Amino acid sequence: MKRMQAFLIAIILLVSTLSGCGLLDNRNETTEPKVTLSDRDKDAVSAAEDIVIESDAISDALLKLIDHQIEVSGVFVTEYAKSVENNYVYDSTDFNTTIQNNQTTIDELITKVESLSDDYSEIKAPKAEQAVLVYDAVGVYLGQLDSCLTDLQGVVTLYLDQTEATLPIYNFDDTAYGDDVYLMIEDLYMAIDQTIANFKALDSCPPYLKETMDIYIRKMGVYSTMLEAWYDGLILYDPLRISSGDQLLMRQNVDVIQFEVELFKLFDLQYIKVGERLSGHILTLKEEIYENCDALSKTTKKIPEVRFSYLTDLPEVEVDYDYAQTIYPSLYSSMDSIVNLTATTDHGTVNVMMTIEIPGLTQPYQQKIAINEQVTKLLIKPPLLTDNLNLESAKDAQLRITIEDLDNDRSVLEDTKTIDLMSVYDFMLHDDEFGVTSRDNVLAWLTPESESILTLRRNAISWIDTWSEGQINSLIGYQDYGLFDDPALNTYVQIMAIQGAISDYGVRYNMGAFSMSEGINQRVLFPDKVLSSGSGICIETAILFASAVQSAEMHAMILFIPGHAQVAVETGYRSGEYYLVETTLLPFYGGDNEMDLLITYFTAEEWEQYLTDPWGDGSGPAYVVDCDLVQVLGFKAIGYK
Repeated sequence: MKRMQAFLIAIILLVSTLSGCGLLDNRNETTEPKVTLSDRDKDAVSAAEDIVIESDAISDALLKLIDHQIEVSGVFVTEYAKSVENNYVYDSTDFNTTIQNNQTTIDELITKVESLSDDYSEIKAPKAEQAVLVYDAVGVYLGQLDSCLTDLQGVVTLYLDQTEATLPIYNFDDTAYGDDVYLMIEDLYMAIDQTIANFKALDSCPPYLKETMDIYIRKMGVYSTMLEAWYDGLILYDPLRISSGDQLLMRQNVDVIQFEVELFKLFDLQYIKVGERLSGHILTLKEEIYENCDALSKTTKKIPEVRFSYLTDLPEVEVDYDYAQTIYPSLYSSMDSIVNLTATTDHGTVNVMMTIEIPGLTQPYQQKIAINEQVTKLLIKPPLLTDNLNLESAKDAQLRITIEDLDNDRSVLEDTKTIDLMSVYDFMLHDDEFGVTSRDNVLAWLTPESESILTLRRNAISWIDTWSEGQINSLIGYQDYGLFDDPALNTYVQIMAIQGAISDYGVRYNMGAFSMSEGINQRVLFPDKVLSSGSGICIETAILFASAVQSAEMHAMILFIPGHAQVAVETGYRSGEYYLVETTLLPFYGGDNEMDLLITYFTAEEWEQYLTDPWGDGSGPAYVVDCDLVQVLGFKAIGYK
């Protein structure tokens, strides 16, 4: 099947793991042998044992299928990741064929188990208590075997369903449009939209995959925003929108691919867990059935004791989790989770209370859940504290995880992990398994609705009122003051007023070091801190200025050029034209000679050249961050004291 490389690539199957339990146990319920078995009871026990013997071929076939699937999945994930890294299309036909074969095999095995269950139901139930224990154990065994097959049937069905759901994208041929780029984007937009609708309509998603699938679908939806940026950029001849769309594509490819790989692992996790059940608790139960049947078949005078460990052994709860070892508080809102946890039991169901928190950063997250043999998957992000946050400096923090067995009054897990809690000002480019970080994350520092920005706007109004000798006494965004023949001048004077207000606040440009290189930690102050401290490096004055522009309901973009940051402000609503603003021009008094240094108008052709090589020395291109994406990407500035 052909896969659309630049965008979505179908999710793949992964599976699950389980645990086992001991064999015979002296704690099991026993009854004193008193009488010999009747012939009827002996026949019932023998017939039940025969059914278990017939089932051996089923469990053997299932274990063989699981081993093969895990091997194939490992190769698939490796080759798929390699194809993405090296930008070529990976053909998943062979893998899809394997999954289809799995479905056929699993369906056949389910039919065989159902046939054995029918045979079991026709056995006349024994009367002697010891024989009844054996008879009942065989019923439990068949139920466990059927549960394993049903769980695998669920992930196989989901994989094939989602493969079909993504056909609108996989069948999209970007070479069929010639020079009609507009039609190509429109059709691709419709293909993505239809794929998302297909995903949402799926009813075959196992519960443990629901959270991950929901996030995956949401992340796919960002591609629509990217296409809108491309489309608008082409229509408006707007190089900044096109550049932002290109960079959003790069971000989303990394982000979505990470979730695809996570889905692959979750599919395989179900296979792994079923394999563990078959080799653990279910195998133990089968061996106990054989042992007890053998004991009952040899008796001539007294019925021997019959023991089954599942009757008395408490279910064992297995928990596994990953966690974010470093947390950047200002990026917390955009993180999908800080703890990814999976849990299963070796048999039965256990009700537990889960509590997760980072004291000093989050409120306790508590959830009561029922854990059973099927995988339970949770993506956990405790809510932030609403007050008393002290995040002025980086420090060690404790991630606390406790899980209590409510049914048996015992502790399942009690862990404390030391994590790096960065300050609210810290910013670093890196890829993290709990969420992609990139230059776009600077949007988390935008505070257009903060009190300090509202005060700045009021000061800007006073500044522009004085400058215009009372003709202008408001910041009206993209409305028309009625004073200029060129509507773009309405934006021009507001840019000037905002910069003048920042200067009047006493803010001065700090020529401190600023780097957006991979792996370099950067301290970035929020706008209110820049205003109160009276100093800001280029990225800080750019964020401050962009916050004020967005607050006035105008459209700003932050430009990262090699070693520097600037702001572009669209001249009018969807004009596709921009002023380049040098926000570090501080102090600023509004003189004619300063205006040309503060505000530069570029044509579309000039913007194309500028974005390619801002310094004109081959040092590298600009990275464009569209401030209108703050909600699309899930950013929200953090409150703190």
